Amino acid sequence: MNFYIFIVISLTRSLSNAILFKFQPLNEENSEVFNDQASTYVNNMFYDNKYNDGGMVFNKFKGLMQIFRAMHDLDENQMNLLFISEVGNRDELMTLDQFSKQILVVAKIIERKLHTIYRNNLNRSTRKMTISELMAALNELQMGVGRIDAARLIGDERANSRDISFPNFRNMVAVLYYREVDDVLIELRNADGFEFVFRS
Repeated sequence: MNFYIFIVISLTRSLSNAILFKFQPLNEENSEVFNDQASTYVNNMFYDNKYNDGGMVFNKFKGLMQIFRAMHDLDENQMNLLFISEVGNRDELMTLDQFSKQILVVAKIIERKLHTIYRNNLNRSTRKMTISELMAALNELQMGVGRIDAARLIGDERANSRDISFPNFRNMVAVLYYREVDDVLIELRNADGFEFVFRS
């Protein structure tokens, strides 16, 4: 897996507080809002990364966007616009409400992308995902794994290997992505000019 990950100083206090949710974030009855679990998660993400008692600075917001760029596919200008369209400029602080609104935008982009890749990789005759289709879908996400690793993911997720559901698929994607991000940050956390604080 090769992801381009841009790290900024004091990027985030916790990678468990990040944009690729490790669970379904959207409300089942109304996919235009977060469910309760995701709302709590977004609040924590904001408070873990805000500036003192104020809101969130541009660089923190941009850093969160950059780490998950391979998942949301937003370019530099689009990421900047998420902040500026809400706050007005790069120098002001983003409030919790503004942050929640823009994280919802990004979460919906990621969920749509994952749904599309899942549907496009279902077996054409059975309309199910097995290990072969899982490997093809992960490869499309540049997360190519071999059959043994794919089988391990299925086992860890306790998924039906003959009919992997979308929730199982998205959870496996999150596991692989976080593993890659965590590995990169572990390599960099003692490098000059970088400061990471990990919360267990």
